[in-house]
This record gives sequence, structure tokens and C-alpha cells, in this order.
Amino acid sequence: MTCYFCGEDNPELSLFCRRCLALLDPFAATPEYVNENFDKIRNSAVQVYEQTIAVPEYREFLENFYLLVQRSLSELERGVSLAEEEMGEEKELLDEQVGEQVGMTRVGLQLYLEGLEILAAYRGGEDKTPILSGLEKLEEGNHLLNRAVMMIEEEGDSSVFLDQLT
Repeated sequence: MTCYFCGEDNPELSLFCRRCLALLDPFAATPEYVNENFDKIRNSAVQVYEQTIAVPEYREFLENFYLLVQRSLSELERGVSLAEEEMGEEKELLDEQVGEQVGMTRVGLQLYLEGLEILAAYRGGEDKTPILSGLEKLEEGNHLLNRAVMMIEEEGDSSVFLDQLT
């Protein structure tokens, strides 16, 4: 999978470029995409509370999202490690250029995982505390992910700093 920012050839199914840490799917890196996923989770939580979907179906839905978010976080960490190895002594440039965006993405994904775990604790019934608490965590994560995506959009081509190294 070739990075549309820096041209790096990445392993298939990678989510982040191992050279510049850009998201490899440019269509996924939009606030609309992030918000759409949040809305899907929120709607499923409302549906299970209103008993329009069964708890096992709801938990399976959450588990699939959990695996996707967990994979995204692993790919991000892998990309950071590879980029740091490649940069060597000039790692500070990487930290300067993408550190804040990577940090927000990392924390946003971690909050998503926490929120999904809390939501999965709902077993049905009147106590909607797990739903409210889980959605609150997801909303915090969603906010950070949107900020990280907007930073990418504002800064434009994330590989500009790589040109300074060559």
C-alpha cells in the first residue's frame, strides 16, 4: 500500500505509513468518517437500551469496533517505532512535526477502547450508567480524533518535514 503523502511502499493492510505516519486511507482521515463511527456506536447503544436490538447482537457489534480500534492503535504504535528507527538521530524532527497529532490520535483511540469496554458491560435493564459512561469516553476520544484529523488537514502534506532531511 503506497502512501499518498510520501510515496513510501507499506505492507498491505497497514493503516499508517511507516515513514511519515500518515493515515493510508485518505477517505478515513476526515471528521465525517470519525463522527459517522461515533454515531453508529451511539445509535446501537440507544437501540439496545430501548430493546430494539438484542444484547448479544449489540455486544458483537461493539466487539467488532473494538478490534478495529485496537488494530488502529497497534498500527499507529508500529508506525511510530518504524519512523523513529528510520529517523535515528533526527527523531526530534519527527516529534516536532507530528508529535502532537500522533499523541492526540493515540489518546483518542485509547479513550475509544475504554468507552467500548464500558459499553460492553451493559447487560440490559433499567441501569443505563454503562451506556452513559461509555458514550462519554467515546465522545472524548471522538473529539481528540477529530482534532488530530483537522491538524492533518490544516498542515497539508505531512511529508514536507521529510524533505528537510534529504
